[in-house]
Amino acid sequence: MKQSQSQWKRWVIACMLLLTTGHAAAVTFGGSTITGCTLSDKTYTCPSYTSAAADIITIADGYSVVGNLNQGASARLLGDASLTGDLTVTGAVTMGVEAEIDGNLTSITGTVTLDSYAEVTGNLSAGTTVTSADHAIVGGNVTAGETVTMAASSHVFKNVTGTTVTMAANGIIGGDVSATTVSLAANATIEGDVLEATTVSLAANATIKGHVNDATTVSVAAGGCVEGNVSGTTVTLAAGGGVGGSVVSTSTVTLAQGASVGGTVSAGTTFTMTDDSTVGGYVTVPTVGGTPFKVNGFGQQNGTDCNGISRTIIKRQWRQTFMR
Repeated sequence: MKQSQSQWKRWVIACMLLLTTGHAAAVTFGGSTITGCTLSDKTYTCPSYTSAAADIITIADGYSVVGNLNQGASARLLGDASLTGDLTVTGAVTMGVEAEIDGNLTSITGTVTLDSYAEVTGNLSAGTTVTSADHAIVGGNVTAGETVTMAASSHVFKNVTGTTVTMAANGIIGGDVSATTVSLAANATIEGDVLEATTVSLAANATIKGHVNDATTVSVAAGGCVEGNVSGTTVTLAAGGGVGGSVVSTSTVTLAQGASVGGTVSAGTTFTMTDDSTVGGYVTVPTVGGTPFKVNGFGQQNGTDCNGISRTIIKRQWRQTFMR
């Protein structure tokens, strides 16, 4: 009886393995015949091709596919491979050097990795992470269930959404960023707004051209610039850091030497200015009695360009700290 049960269990396991792996296939667009596609030179035209859900799809180096690939376990585009159409798979997608998708790319539960100079002209969506190497390009939106990591000089033309968005030097995001943590390395640029992040940090000469809304911590390094308004809990501008618009903080605002705010400043508890830091408009701080009052009173605002902030509004070196 025990032997019979053991044989039955082995038979069940074998059937399960057949179900999960028996239909898996490696589908390679690399010169071989693919049912539903025609091949001319190195270009497959696939008006009626349908891959199986378990297929591992590969487009070989230098080969092109015209048509949608809308199923599959995972996919790889090797160097200089291209797809004209949408790609949708369950798991991981890897694009080699100069590989191209002229359409949308979706990994439902997996990761997406773009090598140097890889390009997706449409939207890119990943269930977990998106990682791009240098000079990779996405023409649409990028959405990730977890992190988005952009290498040097990579470019996303529209919005980016994830839990953590990290940009290396000279990276560009052309739209808004929605993430818990947003980090810009030197000379990186976000052309839209940063929405409801916990931590926003700008390295030297990094730029956010829009607004930073409702962040917990905002830190701007030397030469860094938020051209719009900043709202959050704690805002710190290092020496030479700038905000072109106004700053509203529920807690502390700190301006180091040479830091600049073009508009007004409102601090919930503490406001600190050091040598040669400047504020273009009013500074509103709380008093011991809880009634806010204003200092400076110039009421001047010099636009939303950090480089255009006047350095003549406050000439004397001073430090003031206001606390409840």
